Amino acid sequence: MAKGVFTPTNLAEIQVKLEQMWKDPQYAKFYTPRGETTKAIIENQTAEFPELKDPSKDREIAVKWADFCDQTAVTETNADVCVLDDCDEPDPKTKTYANNTFLSDCYTISEDDYQKSVLSMEETIAKGMMAKIRNIVELLNTKVIAVLDANTGVNPLAGSDPFEEMVDGDTPVQKQNFTIDELYPAWAEMLALLRSNNTFLLDGRNLFQQRIRAMKNALNSDGKLEDALLDMFPYYNDILGFANAGVTDKTYMIDAGAVALQSRQKWPRIPEEISGDRTRWSMDLPGYPGLGLDVMYQQKCVNGGEVFTWKYKFRGLIAVNPILCDAGNTGIWSFANVPNV
Repeated sequence: MAKGVFTPTNLAEIQVKLEQMWKDPQYAKFYTPRGETTKAIIENQTAEFPELKDPSKDREIAVKWADFCDQTAVTETNADVCVLDDCDEPDPKTKTYANNTFLSDCYTISEDDYQKSVLSMEETIAKGMMAKIRNIVELLNTKVIAVLDANTGVNPLAGSDPFEEMVDGDTPVQKQNFTIDELYPAWAEMLALLRSNNTFLLDGRNLFQQRIRAMKNALNSDGKLEDALLDMFPYYNDILGFANAGVTDKTYMIDAGAVALQSRQKWPRIPEEISGDRTRWSMDLPGYPGLGLDVMYQQKCVNGGEVFTWKYKFRGLIAVNPILCDAGNTGIWSFANVPNV
């Protein structure tokens, strides 16, 4: 590589090596990002951020969560009218956001590092890239969980079995009742009252072992109930992410329209040299559609030897629907597994 220049060819070579190494078990175990909560949000989100995708826009953006919440039906006659006036328009639940999540990580490799390593230059660069992508994804995942936990809504069935009265945004459920056969029907009733029919479960340890047993017991003639209940809601498990975020005792029910995640890359897809020793470009975040990173590469001489540095930066927005159709309904419900009393 020429001094300070990271060409499209160099980038393509590194990306090929990156894909190969991610498929290699010896690297995948330690370097594959664990961001299941982030993946769940991306797969289910319904909001879009067209302004955010345009790098020419300012950081301030307006997001419209359009809906028709009000009851506007009226009693009519058989006669028709020629002009349609006073018709309902989407409730303008628009909120202005600024990108609120900025994360970065970087690494430096010297020419001497290449010479002492059994890995090729491309392998060494790719290994550093894998580590930094993992770090950013897992930090982002922790922040997404924190946003969910800070924006939980009201459970209309709190206080009726198997739910306890709400405490600090959580609905406590005693351990003896935190079971598939107790909770799944209760969740279905709760969602019916909330008119929410597009939801998914996000879990850590609470239902992890129960789901495994239920799926295996389905092979028995008398063990099909719990397995059938599992089909009621899409289920995502983030046991590592929940541990990192300190919410191992919680399970979240989330409406697909409640929260959304997007990123904004400032720099072009093709590497561009911006000074004698720096090159910058943007890249997709592998495995996380709609998210990406900005990358800065620098090569300089230090004490007679060449030093190579890469910095990866995430610029994004974690957005929460300001309000769904019912006051107090944020579309995010938290259930805490508490000791039996």
